Amino acid sequence: MMNTRVLIFFIILLFPVMLPQSYACECFGTKDYTPIVDDSELVFIGTVKDIVANGENPTVFVTFDVHSIAKGELTENQITTSTPLSDCSVDYKIGTTYVVVIHDENSFSTDRCSTKSLETMDYFEVIPDSLLLAMTEPEVPESDDLIVHDSGRVINQDSCNRSALSQWQPTVEGMEKTAKFLDICIQRGFMTSEIIEIGKNANGYSTLRTDAAYEFSNYDVKKTIELLQDPCFSYKGYDFDCGVVDVDMTNGFGGILVILVIIIPSSIVIVGFLVWRKRK
Repeated sequence: MMNTRVLIFFIILLFPVMLPQSYACECFGTKDYTPIVDDSELVFIGTVKDIVANGENPTVFVTFDVHSIAKGELTENQITTSTPLSDCSVDYKIGTTYVVVIHDENSFSTDRCSTKSLETMDYFEVIPDSLLLAMTEPEVPESDDLIVHDSGRVINQDSCNRSALSQWQPTVEGMEKTAKFLDICIQRGFMTSEIIEIGKNANGYSTLRTDAAYEFSNYDVKKTIELLQDPCFSYKGYDFDCGVVDVDMTNGFGGILVILVIIIPSSIVIVGFLVWRKRK
């Protein structure tokens, strides 16, 4: 009887240990968001477009429309995260915009301690400048064109290219605005730092010639710079800069040019030769 009681006692004692343990997700109560960003590999602002749950493997796949990037790089305007279901899972809602924090780009997983909806970011008293800039960008409208909130300019491939080719401005304020515009172009994926550096080579050329080269290059920044550096190119295209004339005989000016340059001098030589023969 005693042995039975002892066995029951040990079973009762060990029963909680034998049960599967559930660990609560504990988030530190800091109001400084800087360590979270510093410890991440990718931080972006995105709106949830789709949520798919995998029943066999308790994982949630969340697709975001990316509006801006505070840290890291993305090559597409949409991204899908993969997050295992747990106490730390984010309670995502379609149509809600989040500050999405990825600590490991190999897994692209998120957790509710780091990833926050924009509405709850007011809780934090300290937010890094790069994230503040990304957060203050406007929401993406339905069209592909994005509006810059402070200047009203449309952000698209063409406007970013033109800004890269016009980085020199007559005022410091103008140059700062252009630099900020190009930063947003990089965040949106329309521009790279390499292209911006190449575009600086347009400084010193007239706007008229730069615009002509840009159109002649089929709106390509690199080819625009190549044309600007070609002495044979002018705002009219390839014509008189190199002293090479393409004579079009169907053009009235071309006919006159042929008369002046070829026929008249030849006639003078022939007449002179005949006069000389006659005197001889």
